[in-house]
Amino acid sequence: AAAAAAAPKSGGFGTAPPTSGGFGGAAAAAGGGASNPFGAGAGASSFARPGAPPAAFPGFIAPNVERSSLPVKADADRVLMRFDRDQRKDKLPDPASAEGAPQCTYPPLQQSCRALSASSSRVMMGICAPDAASGLVALKAWVTDLGLPRGKLHGLDTDGKPVEPPAGPVFIKYNSDSGDAFLSGYGGDYRGVLFTPELGDGAFRQYGYLPLDLPAGGKC
Repeated sequence: AAAAAAAPKSGGFGTAPPTSGGFGGAAAAAGGGASNPFGAGAGASSFARPGAPPAAFPGFIAPNVERSSLPVKADADRVLMRFDRDQRKDKLPDPASAEGAPQCTYPPLQQSCRALSASSSRVMMGICAPDAASGLVALKAWVTDLGLPRGKLHGLDTDGKPVEPPAGPVFIKYNSDSGDAFLSGYGGDYRGVLFTPELGDGAFRQYGYLPLDLPAGGKC
């Protein structure tokens, strides 16, 4: 599985020489004692761009998604903020219960992410996964579901030569500006996706950790 994860993909996310541009270098998520890669040390200001007057951005939306089927921005924000709050307080319902089953909880979260992405000028994601293979599966699923651009995958080669992915948990940073993703080892305990849409109103929004398999919509 490790070798397959390192192989370049022709449909985007092919490997590329490491770079310090885009969403940031791989070192930002590697090692260190910090469990949360987007913790207080980073601060909201490092992700939010200078405030700009609200504008009608074309946003990002997958070809198979009808814009008219999506909730309005205020409702989408409310759903994701409630999830974020309940997760922080460890009050999310048990996934094994009827109330917390993915078939019930995933669809509104998925539609809310789609709605905010469709109104965003930029989308950033931070994926905390148990291994490189599952991290790349989540990256491709989220990018596809939200209709985001695909660029190069950094962190799986050295001077253009493929290398084995990090053993154990990984952190993948994604930025829609370039479509590039940066993969590195991760020593923290978090698992899931930090979703950071920019809606052009100067407000900082970040929700997580959303399920890695959320794009499946709770389907088995």
